[in-house]
Amino acid sequence: KANLGVVSLSARPDIKLGPGPRVCAFDIECSKQPLKFPNAEFDQVTMISYMLDKQGYLIINREWVSEDVQDFEYTPKPEFEGN
Repeated sequence: KANLGVVSLSARPDIKLGPGPRVCAFDIECSKQPLKFPNAEFDQVTMISYMLDKQGYLIINREWVSEDVQDFEYTPKPEFEGN
């Protein structure tokens, strides 16, 4: 609530918990020269993988990967369960 530039906050007893956290992670794979960092002027993106709230997705560059990639599950550690 604001009044003449003064903001006041008050607790809302009707709200018990805030929203849960959302998690997003990504990894971009690309071509590059040996022992060099990728260069956007000539190196190509080959794959982008990302996860959003425990659901994973894979985007592939068909110039690099011509066959379909079958669905798979990846669980690096038991405490990091994948879908």
